[in-house]
Amino acid sequence: YKTIEYIKANFSSNVSLADAAKLCSVSQEHLSRTFKQETGYCFSEYLMSIRFKHAEQLLLNGNLSIIETANRCGFEDSNYFSKKFKEVYGISPKKVQKKG
Repeated sequence: YKTIEYIKANFSSNVSLADAAKLCSVSQEHLSRTFKQETGYCFSEYLMSIRFKHAEQLLLNGNLSIIETANRCGFEDSNYFSKKFKEVYGISPKKVQKKG
């Protein structure tokens, strides 16, 4: 699936539904609808899940700061990253980092 490959290859940069739709030569609406049907996730949910899985691995390795981890995973704002990470995992990025 082209869109999943695109997300996995580019999650650390500015990934957009519009760019993915262009890549697949379909409208954004069509891509959004078929992506949800095929994966069970909307485009942005899937992107966030890939970013958070990668962030978790980086945090467990413990070699990077929270800010560096957020930036490497496509988050421009480390506070937003920390807040959303805690919402998803129920634990702060700092605590995951200490576990590693």
